[in-house]
Amino acid sequence: MEQVSLLQVLSQPEKYHGKEIGIIGYLHLEFEGNGLYLHKEDFIHAIHMNSIWVDVTEKIEARVWRLNDKYVAICGVFDANDTGHMGLFAGTLKNITKCIVWSDPRMPRRSITRSLKTFVMLAVTLIKYLFK
Repeated sequence: MEQVSLLQVLSQPEKYHGKEIGIIGYLHLEFEGNGLYLHKEDFIHAIHMNSIWVDVTEKIEARVWRLNDKYVAICGVFDANDTGHMGLFAGTLKNITKCIVWSDPRMPRRSITRSLKTFVMLAVTLIKYLFK
């Protein structure tokens, strides 16, 4: 699996088509509107081309209250040809294997006071968990 930024996927969708990728983005889940956005503001202002559709799994549905409207680290297979509901999105993330909260906009990661050592250890553990 390749770890990439959502910006890379949005700018070169054909490069990632059919590949398993790990990305971080702002996840909004609702009926006919499951999207992973570059920024929270892209969702608020309905800039759907700055997002990809997310094929929601049962595991994600069971945790929607925890994941919705948060920045998440998510892994799955990117399909550049499937542009989601009504063709509004820049592609689709399918076959999702992992999805965890990366940061909550109400309490951003940067605002949490931690020592650099603790933060680095947490990040390394998270990356190992996500991308093994």
